[in-house]
Amino acid sequence: MRIFIVLFFILCINFGSFGWGQTGHRVIGLIAEYHLTKKTKKNIRKILKGQSVAMSGTFMDEIRSDSKYDHLAPWHYCTIPDGKTYEEAGTPEEGDLIYAIDYFLNELKTKKFTIEDEEFALKCLIHLIADIHQPLHVGNGLDRGGNDIEVEYFWRKSNLHSVWDTGIIDAQNLSYTEYAAWIQASESVITEEWLQTNIIDWAYESMSFRNQIYDLPEDKNINYQYNYYNIDLILVGAKGKGLEEFITEEFTEKVAGKISVKPKGKIIFTEALQDSELAALYKQALALVHPSSYEGFNLPLVEAMKHSIPLVISDIPVHHEVAGEAGFYVDPSSEDSFGIRLHEFLNNKAVQKTLAENAALRIQDFDWKKAAQQTLDVYNLFM
Repeated sequence: MRIFIVLFFILCINFGSFGWGQTGHRVIGLIAEYHLTKKTKKNIRKILKGQSVAMSGTFMDEIRSDSKYDHLAPWHYCTIPDGKTYEEAGTPEEGDLIYAIDYFLNELKTKKFTIEDEEFALKCLIHLIADIHQPLHVGNGLDRGGNDIEVEYFWRKSNLHSVWDTGIIDAQNLSYTEYAAWIQASESVITEEWLQTNIIDWAYESMSFRNQIYDLPEDKNINYQYNYYNIDLILVGAKGKGLEEFITEEFTEKVAGKISVKPKGKIIFTEALQDSELAALYKQALALVHPSSYEGFNLPLVEAMKHSIPLVISDIPVHHEVAGEAGFYVDPSSEDSFGIRLHEFLNNKAVQKTLAENAALRIQDFDWKKAAQQTLDVYNLFM
């Protein structure tokens, strides 16, 4: 049980910059299961009566309908005002999220259960560890964890807490298994450093996202750009090819003069991915950016269009031939021009929508059976 708890804590830390609704909780549970030993997984399944960690993650929200558990409502969040430590803020009399995690951990260690049984305690722990990594579950004490901040998210009325609980994840249109595959493909291995962290560290980590989360436009209308700034940029297949050294602080500062870019720590380098992993990335991408100077055909453009992904691509003949009106063309020889054009794309929702629609139409011209038949027709001309 100790091994399971440690691994689960680490995995939640690794996935700590997103919000959780049902999908988020299940993603965390599935990733945890990926890293469990066979023996540990068997023991956990036994405690959970055959249910998976992924599906158990939503349990503590499901029991909210039962008034018997009303006293657990404050255990889903904690409050640490800006400029204060948790110790200075103090633990409320009714308990909070930090108190609750420690409470259920102690029950599982001692096997002394006061509310229900071992299954109940484990399901609650699975849920609460995910909650503490949803940044707005560590509130500032001013707006009920963002619930009082009214926003329009993709032109629908919502509040900031709801955006982080469900909005950002649901906007990616991925199942929890697809999302877990994406995280698995993009994240680094577990490190010893994570093993040294504790519950308070997790709360402070969630606090560290606060300025980023509350960085809202004046009209509080948030959509693609807000997602872009809060979801990692992934360079697929770039790991070990020197790009880590190329994207230096100097480079980032230079490009930042033309476009708001992500800090280096938000850029993830991956090795080559499996088709299923790559499909998950395409499915949630805002765009495929491919400013190369020379290409023979460039199959990734077709892959992206298959998922109706807009293309920000270099203005070279082959790209016009492949992408047609699905491309947003940039000059690959000019950093200034590339930065300006990318900025234009990111800030023009109408262009993004039109390019996505054009991609969906253009992909209909690409079909392996059609290509084979056309090739055969050429051969038949000489027979």
